[in-house]
Amino acid sequence: MPNRLLFRSCIAGLIFAAAALGCGRTDDARAETQEQSDPTVAYELTVRLTDRAVELNGDVEGDAAKASVVTMASETFPDLPLTTVFVEMPAAPPGFTQAAVKAIGLLSFLADGEVTLSGTQVTFSGSAWHPTARTELSAALSAGWPDGFSATASGVAGGPLGPVLDVAACENALRDVTDDQAIEFEAGRADVTAHSRHLVDRVAYVTLRCPDTLIAVAGHTDSDGSHEKNYGLSLDRARTVIDLLVADGVSAERFTALGYGESRPLASNGSLAGKARNRRIGFVLRD
Repeated sequence: MPNRLLFRSCIAGLIFAAAALGCGRTDDARAETQEQSDPTVAYELTVRLTDRAVELNGDVEGDAAKASVVTMASETFPDLPLTTVFVEMPAAPPGFTQAAVKAIGLLSFLADGEVTLSGTQVTFSGSAWHPTARTELSAALSAGWPDGFSATASGVAGGPLGPVLDVAACENALRDVTDDQAIEFEAGRADVTAHSRHLVDRVAYVTLRCPDTLIAVAGHTDSDGSHEKNYGLSLDRARTVIDLLVADGVSAERFTALGYGESRPLASNGSLAGKARNRRIGFVLRD
């Protein structure tokens, strides 16, 4: 009899354990089903930006969504190589691709950093080009998202986070920015072209990393036109660049404008290519 009681007790214990295990599996199954049915759970895309590359990594719904985000990234950062690591996932949150496209465009306010779309939450982090870019990003985040989406940039700094540069390092960094791509102006005018405005942002980012240096901004022209006109135009162009840098948050007291006209060519003015090299802005730094 005791053996039967012991046997029944063991059976009861096994039944209870199996029931408990079954409940656990049911709970897991319910959670899994809920996750599968809720497209806002674990649907994520991250876009990372450095000065060397752009990377898109995460979930996309299909070929059309993939094409949209890749096209936007290529158009926003045409000078940077693009890498993609996509996972095709069905049932994206409504408006996810549109939000991703908008987020990639706004990433241009950053010198480096990333934006992550997790469900319907969009989060930016990193360093803005300068304080003005940080302010403009915050303003752009307040509207224009698909229904249900929200965005934050609390992790974005209003300028560079790296160490302060000395004069030599700052000059080298500015040379890296301007050697491959010159700041361009409208023909015969002192207005920076829309295409070159982003280059001025890059200059601002460098100058903010060497806050104790004084900077002479020198304008140069080709040989077209009179000496007097070219001198005045080169000086006006230098002043325009300074005005843009001050608007970006760099202290005006750090700058001096210089105009050299056509007097300091880098190449012969006998060719179009040479004239293009001679139309330039230079930067000279000192303590």
